[in-house]
Amino acid sequence: MCDVSRGKHTDRGSGPSSWMSGRVLWAVWLLMAFLASTGWVVRGLCLEVTTSPEASMPVPTASVFIPERTESSSACNDSDDLHELLERTDARLGESLVRFPYSLVDRKSRKAEPSLAPNLFPRGSDPGTGSLLLKKMDAEVRIVGPIAQVKLHQVFQNTGANAVDADYLFPASAGAAVHEVRVRIGERFIEARMQKRDQAGMQFEQAESKNRTVSFIEQEWPNVFLMNVVHIMPGDSVQVELNYSEPVFPQNEVYEFTLPAVPESEREGRLDPIRERGIPNRYAIKGESVPYDFDIAVQLLTAVPIKTISSPSHRISVFYRSQNSARIHLDQERKGNKDFVLRYTLAGVQIESGVMMYQGAEENYIAVFMEPPERPSGFRIPSREFIFVIDVSESMKGFPLETAKVLMERLLMDLKASDLLNVVLFAGNSAVLNSSGSVNATEENIRQAISLLDGPSGDDGTGLMTALRAAYSIPRPESHVSRSLVVITDGYVDAEAQVFKFVREHLDEANLFVFGIGVSVNRALVGSLARAGQGKPFVALSSDQAAAEAEKFRAYIKNPVLTQASVTFEGFDVHDQIPMKLPDLMAQRPIVVIAKYRGAPSGRVRISGFTGEERYLESLEASPFIAGPENAPIVELWARKWLELLEDQYLLLPHVKELEEAVTRLGLCHDLPATVTRLMAADYQMGHADGSTQPMKQTLPSSRRPSQSEPESGIKDQFPSSKTRKPLSPEVAAIAGSIRQQAQETSELTGEPPADEAVRETPKVVETFFLFTSNNLENPTALEKAVRDSVRPAAERCASSPAALTFRVEVDGYGTVIGATISQGSGERDTDACIIQGLPGIVTESRPFEADYGSLEVTLHIKME
Repeated sequence: MCDVSRGKHTDRGSGPSSWMSGRVLWAVWLLMAFLASTGWVVRGLCLEVTTSPEASMPVPTASVFIPERTESSSACNDSDDLHELLERTDARLGESLVRFPYSLVDRKSRKAEPSLAPNLFPRGSDPGTGSLLLKKMDAEVRIVGPIAQVKLHQVFQNTGANAVDADYLFPASAGAAVHEVRVRIGERFIEARMQKRDQAGMQFEQAESKNRTVSFIEQEWPNVFLMNVVHIMPGDSVQVELNYSEPVFPQNEVYEFTLPAVPESEREGRLDPIRERGIPNRYAIKGESVPYDFDIAVQLLTAVPIKTISSPSHRISVFYRSQNSARIHLDQERKGNKDFVLRYTLAGVQIESGVMMYQGAEENYIAVFMEPPERPSGFRIPSREFIFVIDVSESMKGFPLETAKVLMERLLMDLKASDLLNVVLFAGNSAVLNSSGSVNATEENIRQAISLLDGPSGDDGTGLMTALRAAYSIPRPESHVSRSLVVITDGYVDAEAQVFKFVREHLDEANLFVFGIGVSVNRALVGSLARAGQGKPFVALSSDQAAAEAEKFRAYIKNPVLTQASVTFEGFDVHDQIPMKLPDLMAQRPIVVIAKYRGAPSGRVRISGFTGEERYLESLEASPFIAGPENAPIVELWARKWLELLEDQYLLLPHVKELEEAVTRLGLCHDLPATVTRLMAADYQMGHADGSTQPMKQTLPSSRRPSQSEPESGIKDQFPSSKTRKPLSPEVAAIAGSIRQQAQETSELTGEPPADEAVRETPKVVETFFLFTSNNLENPTALEKAVRDSVRPAAERCASSPAALTFRVEVDGYGTVIGATISQGSGERDTDACIIQGLPGIVTESRPFEADYGSLEVTLHIKME
């Protein structure tokens, strides 16, 4: 969170002190470089901050935290070949049908939305509530290839007269990954890092012995991150460092990166679920100046030459370091009144390719990038063959099939008569327009293909795998023809577990694109199928959306540029390559191949394929000169690709231990959110010189109630007592899963006094603390309340000693709890069973989003006195 770590030129005054601070900063950099060269990682820089309310914004001075290893070298060194692991697990996939009740895949395939600016919201709406003002925001952005790494630094200040609790909210884009959050408030330091999900109980037990309070980064709505920050004293400055990354995609050959600076209320629908729960919009109205300083520096590094760089939002200065590298700064008054948008283009008149390499301490990485030409219409594109694989089951009747007709007509009318088409209809069984081979795209054949959709709907039981096998078995024309399968479905189909493996293994034979359409689309299946085809999913949920989304889809798939593409490596040993087989290079879909390599970075990369009827060959040099440290982000790109693939596999094989271990290792070693990892925050006092820490009399979401024996002076006097402290507003409490209202809710339901008012003569349960993680559930708050209402009295009845356990509650499409299973027991099996036995049969308004099943993962801590 230091200006030093961003290399920012900050005016620190003149004179000997300024000169000395400069020497110190250079020493910090040299120390970091030395530690990095020995395999250590400096996790961050801490800032000393004054907390005087009269002081102006303090000038931070740097101090280095003790460097930590990411994980043990053996843990982060992927000694197991991931390709071999994939083959072993592929062999375990049977022909049984699979369902997708998990929200993880569903989240990945949701409509792409931009990130919104993170902000710190004070809890409560009383006039006495403190005011948190954003004083400064600056960012260091590094864009390498298609990945943007962002280090965002914000400074807030409590300008009110009272201490406040707050919620730090970051609505991230669909592809964003939050790696780390660091908060500094005076001598307090809050740090959130990736942890294994099932370590929750252990972390809570260890927290008390280390004078720390542990909480989770909430993620109740897909990609909306929420962290509690409590006890911000009047005049305190709160410094936040948020490290996240997100992919940068081209749209019509233009790459665009957006750094959110103002979450404008005009973005309809983006935060509706959040706004409905009461998080206010405390930003200025669009167009008005907001009172904080804003700065950004962007380092852009690409594998192919940069053609143009521009910003429609700000005046910028661009410094080109080479034809592939540039540094971008603001060139105007630095005020944060609008989002920063950067656009750049890479495409030339021909296919452009390039190589990036990175040599790590233990692993080496290589990435190959292929960019389409700027105007593919003027470039000789290959002949095209489109095979439409269309779901004609009962659920597709109405606007879904009508949209499919329009999509087919518009796409096929763009074809030349020498291009080819075919149709495979499926609903239980499959039917093919011409099984002996695709037909020319003449007007008569196009009308005949579209008229097939006017037939009767099929029976229940929609066989996707049968349809795909029928499509791939159609005799293929010449090798230089680009074949594309276009799957149109609502996703509620019978899919064998092997369907995604089948698509991956045949990707060099045909592209596969997916268009999900219907009033309710199974985004999980549509998203997994699109990822298997190395593409992105398109979804339309209504007739109003259908035309616009179908047009985007048509533009995305209509122009292949290089077919039968392949990449080979000569001179060095490559492993863990992804993707293993390549789809065609499309006008709106670049190709990225990334792998690890062993040995010296010396050799050649050869690219081949067909453009039109011509053979395409290109040879690129791989040498130590291009294996620079600035290419480090390709490591994350490799990890993201493999994690995405293995997570989809893990959802099909959730009980395969080695698959779970691989997913866990990738998530932890590369700080990426995964099925089995999550961000966990620790709040603690900074250590003293002797290594001790000062206990914190404070709360995070656990909201520990002070005991009667706690002193009435010192820190306690600085904060409202547990009985007078302003509670969370009901809306924000619904998001944060507030624990502070749980005792009051139980009192209202049972008629008993709250636990802190009861007189206990014998050891009894005094607090039941819950943590919830919802999977594919709409309105999870209703189920959370029902679980608390059932489990809390059961715990008082069944538990005889402090306990911690984790259990999973499964819900069907009607909101009925159909099962509760223990994931991690307390060691007392009878007690655990007694606690959850009342859950099955409960009915609430919590229902799955767009699948048959949803679930709620619950971590329960029982405290006694």
